[in-house]
Amino acid sequence: MTDTLEEAHKLFCSGKFVESLAMYNRIRKDSADPKEKGIAASMAMTIYKEGLTGPVNEKLMGDAGMEGMNLGCPLSRFYFYTSDKEVSDEEFTVFLADLRSLAKEGNSQALTQIGLIYAYGIHLKEDLEKAGNWLEKAAKMGNPIAMLQLAFLYLEPNFSKSDDHEAYLWTLKSAATGYRDAEYQLAYFFWRGIGTDENQDKAVFLFTKAADAGHMEACATLFHIYAELGYEDENGKEVLDPEKGFLYAKKGADLGDHECIMALAYCYYQGIGTEKDSEKAREWYEKAWNQGDAMAGCALGTMYVEGCFGDDHQKDGISYLNQAIREGSVDAIRELGLCYVYGMGVETDKDRGISLLQEGTSEKDGGAARELGKIYLKDRKFEESLEAFRKADEFGDGEGGFYLALFYIKGVIVPKNFKKAEEILYKSANNGYKWAKDLLDKGFSRIDEVM
Repeated sequence: MTDTLEEAHKLFCSGKFVESLAMYNRIRKDSADPKEKGIAASMAMTIYKEGLTGPVNEKLMGDAGMEGMNLGCPLSRFYFYTSDKEVSDEEFTVFLADLRSLAKEGNSQALTQIGLIYAYGIHLKEDLEKAGNWLEKAAKMGNPIAMLQLAFLYLEPNFSKSDDHEAYLWTLKSAATGYRDAEYQLAYFFWRGIGTDENQDKAVFLFTKAADAGHMEACATLFHIYAELGYEDENGKEVLDPEKGFLYAKKGADLGDHECIMALAYCYYQGIGTEKDSEKAREWYEKAWNQGDAMAGCALGTMYVEGCFGDDHQKDGISYLNQAIREGSVDAIRELGLCYVYGMGVETDKDRGISLLQEGTSEKDGGAARELGKIYLKDRKFEESLEAFRKADEFGDGEGGFYLALFYIKGVIVPKNFKKAEEILYKSANNGYKWAKDLLDKGFSRIDEVM
């Protein structure tokens, strides 16, 4: 087989990504034509960037992309010119002309990139119809990236041809090439029943296929499914497997996925799918914290004040919580408030603690509102407690909603209203609060059994 850009692109558009990449890399090495070398380097960058031959390789992606940039290829310049707001209109006009020229030569990736420029309004006015025209041309040539982007466009309600089933069909075609992002999206369509019938078993099969090939987002999704959500298999059996969820969190974390790093830390902290291990939890939370995740700082602070590393280190937790607050963590405001209310790592200062919880509530933190409601309830400040639980329910906190329902069941401050209580409990159960489901199952007359 002769090494040509045309042949390499045919391989790319037929899903033979490994063979395509090898040919592009040979052209990069052997061609004497700078334009050919630039296109080959840029296409290699695209393959590395999209993880078409395995997990995303940022070093190889960067090396190929820089080579393409240095050789003036618009396919590489696309990622710079569309992300840098300092690029002038004049520069962008020249770049777009180069990209259009390459598109006229039949390069489907150039067609795809022009479509994306119109789809997202990059340096130009957003135009979904033009975006659809460019992406459809590339998709019909077999470009898997264009197929998936066209599918996303069909999901847009403002697109004149908006159609969930068409989105599903283009995603199906893209996934058939072995494009992992498309397999992930197709799995999501089956999971939610978008454009096709809901089929959780098929969704998990596709999520697994993508995850096992190194798709980090699929790893994170499988953690949530196996460890938290559960799913219905082909026999109608409910499947929940925390140990498998833990393994996918570990796989994704080892690949460097931030969401999986946080999930893995949480697994070790709570003993989900594995033995509790505070040291390992700290190790992974610190990794996320060093990546700038304020939630990780909050989690570390909570572990320290809870005494996970000894009572002598509780004050370290206060330091973490204050840092996390400065980094924007609303959860940390709540946790620090509880520290002052109950004297964990600091001298007890109930008024300051309540003030912090009120601040958290003003930031629409359902947990802060719920904890505030519980404090007021203990102090028999029923009106303040009721209002706090109303806010917790409004902000989606399941436990707060449960307490709000109890006010209506028992007729505290408000008239008894079982119908309203039932509505609130359904919402609470949907927000994951187990006691709400138990109370609905057993009936209000057996409330003592639930609590």
